[in-house]
Amino acid sequence: SYITLGEVFAIMSSLCQTLEYGGSAAAVARSWGEKFVDWVREGHEDGNDIPQWLNSFLDPGYGINPMGGIIAVVCTLVLLCGIQESKMATNVVSSTKILLILFMIVGGFVLASGVVPENDENNPRPASFLNWNPFVPPEFGPVGIVQGSSILFFAFLGYDCICNLSGEAKNPVKDVPRAVLLTLLVDGLVYMMAALSLTAMLPYKQISTISGFPRAFGANGWIWAEKLSGFGEIVTLP
Repeated sequence: SYITLGEVFAIMSSLCQTLEYGGSAAAVARSWGEKFVDWVREGHEDGNDIPQWLNSFLDPGYGINPMGGIIAVVCTLVLLCGIQESKMATNVVSSTKILLILFMIVGGFVLASGVVPENDENNPRPASFLNWNPFVPPEFGPVGIVQGSSILFFAFLGYDCICNLSGEAKNPVKDVPRAVLLTLLVDGLVYMMAALSLTAMLPYKQISTISGFPRAFGANGWIWAEKLSGFGEIVTLP
């Protein structure tokens, strides 16, 4: 922006990008906080086994999310440790997250395929490729697809930071656009596969809005996968 449009537009674009990352970071932190609370309360739906002070701290009400604020502070402290340290932490978390996502996608398809025998024939698993019928629920229709896509695109925020690395690219004219397009392509494919896997494991009306994959694994009797994916989401962030 500075080279092509000048200093004023460069400042405006940097402020907009800062606002974008601030908003997206707040949303991710809040989502993580909700997942953490759900993970702590797992198996304690009535809340009686959890100390009252802990319940009050995790969910004080009024839309306040203390764990979201805590994880935001922790991430800020990691960044303040230095570039090398924060880069290493980012690489480790990102690599672990990719492995976790691949595990959940493959696990969902394996359950839906019926390859794994039923543990209880009297209580069959809900996982089935028949859950895709109808593929587009009539209550949503084309309008729902567009609305869902617009919400989902929020999860793609961050790919534009590739443009900030143009100065380090050997051939930025070709490499940067190629990197942006490949990033969008890979992210889109992963999200579509994850959505197909999740909706195959459980009818869409029964999917948890907080911990979708862990609860879906639990509903299909894979308690170990529920524990693993739930803990993995906490460690690698949403």
